[in-house]
Amino acid sequence: MEELTHRQKKALKFIRWFIETRGYAPTVRELAEAMGIVGPSNGAYYMDILERKSYIVRAKGKSRALRVIRDNGNSESAS
Repeated sequence: MEELTHRQKKALKFIRWFIETRGYAPTVRELAEAMGIVGPSNGAYYMDILERKSYIVRAKGKSRALRVIRDNGNSESAS
């Protein structure tokens, strides 16, 4: 499995925190805002990478249908 960059780890940490505190996943816009980046497409970029690297799973067509399945090499579910 591919390792995460510092920014990817930050995105994953935010997603886990958001799910744990609110009970549902953040949108790409909320992720982008938390990362201090402009535009939801950049939030989608990080979610795409995390999904490709098998850290999260998303349901197609639903903005908050996301689960963390791995955290820095550990198999864990966060939702």
